[in-house]
Amino acid sequence: PPTVVDSFSCAYWPKETEGYISPLLHGRMFVTAQCMYFVGWGGKKIILKWDQVLGVKKDQTLNGLVDNAIRLVCKEEDEEEGEEGHASSYFFGSFLFRDQAHQIISKIVTLAHALDEVTGDSPKKLDSHMRNSMEIITKPVILTVVPPDSALKKMIILVDKKIFGISIQQFYETIWSEGERTDAAPFYEPWLKSQGNYDTSVGKWDYASTSRSDDLFKNEWCGEQYSQKRTITYEFKRTTHLYIGPPTAAVTQNHYCTIEGNDKCVLAMSLSFGGIPYADTFRVEIRWVVRRSGEKDLTVEVGCFVNMIKSNLFSKQVKSGTIQESKPVHEHLFMAVKKACYQLKGSDDSGVDEDILDNTSQNESRMDDRNTPMTEPTSANKPIFLGLALSYIQETLNVGHQTATFVLACIILISAYVVFSLFFRHGVPDPVTNSDETCQMDIQNIAENLNKLNSDMDKIREQLHQVISLIEAKGQQQHQMLPDGQICAEKD
Repeated sequence: PPTVVDSFSCAYWPKETEGYISPLLHGRMFVTAQCMYFVGWGGKKIILKWDQVLGVKKDQTLNGLVDNAIRLVCKEEDEEEGEEGHASSYFFGSFLFRDQAHQIISKIVTLAHALDEVTGDSPKKLDSHMRNSMEIITKPVILTVVPPDSALKKMIILVDKKIFGISIQQFYETIWSEGERTDAAPFYEPWLKSQGNYDTSVGKWDYASTSRSDDLFKNEWCGEQYSQKRTITYEFKRTTHLYIGPPTAAVTQNHYCTIEGNDKCVLAMSLSFGGIPYADTFRVEIRWVVRRSGEKDLTVEVGCFVNMIKSNLFSKQVKSGTIQESKPVHEHLFMAVKKACYQLKGSDDSGVDEDILDNTSQNESRMDDRNTPMTEPTSANKPIFLGLALSYIQETLNVGHQTATFVLACIILISAYVVFSLFFRHGVPDPVTNSDETCQMDIQNIAENLNKLNSDMDKIREQLHQVISLIEAKGQQQHQMLPDGQICAEKD
């Protein structure tokens, strides 16, 4: 079989007269030294010899709105007389790497025509042209260094690894395209399901119609604009022993993607959660940056930033817990990414990095809930009766989490005061003294202490009722002040 110089995912438009909005045929273009082979879905094949191509032009689809197409103008032979006939064109669009494809095809066509002239009737006439064409093809490409990603500087780095022998185009098509406009198999949705998630939905990519800033998709956190966007949702089971809220948690991921030629591919994930304590107070920003390193090697960096959109008492715990839980998730995702890339090139070099294996062995006990964005309390570090007490106070008084926590703290302090008053403040009888007089005095002291304790308890009970009444009155006032239709999610 012929040696493939490069290949590109694209689509063939069979009807040019309909403004390139007619049904198109997705497939893949294979570039060899002699011919262009297009293999479309359903077995459609187009073969063009380079010496028959008269011109290679950049073009647009959707009536000039999307600049992602190439037109090949070819000469046709008269089948009856064996002579050259009219010229025809073949239109290919939906290129992800249109400029790279145009550059390679143009160079090969130029070389093919030069060689054809050399082997024809007047080889000397275009000898210099041939040498110039050969120089264009064989001239070494000077590769520039791709600078580090600026947004990663304010993030915690979760992964910093290398993948060898893979281009940016191959990486995107294999990992993030999910088979759209490519012939690659879906990757991300099967991986999510393999991690125990369910009700998984991976939305289709939305593509910007033009490269103008008004048509691009903006990520509010970093302010960057991207050419693609999609939404992914799924649910996972919560394994915490403190069941405040439903036993499952929902995750929504907004993906933003942009590709900078063959130098860089960025996928930004903005994650929000449901069914987790304080889920409405933060968002998790994940950033996958893949940069070209050398000619066909990649540097993969993954960063994490916890964006606190509301203040709460446990901001530090939320941030540290999110980082702790996100790291093994994306380490395992990178392992799957690396395996898929090496399977693409037919290499066995898909072994797992030793440092990832070390982290995996240390975290085996918590890998079942590795998708949980924060470390929730368990029975080992927070008694379950506290959670039950908080839930009971919230439901009984119809108050928010912070108010319920305050009431519970008051109850604990009152209980501690009662215990101290009963056993320590007034003293206890001396067991050594056995005289009748002393015993009678001790009995009288205990009776007096009990009377004082009952009096103190009545006062404390009255004060606690006053506090609860004030809280309920405040909640009713806030509820009455709310406009119609507005829902108050937290009554603190």
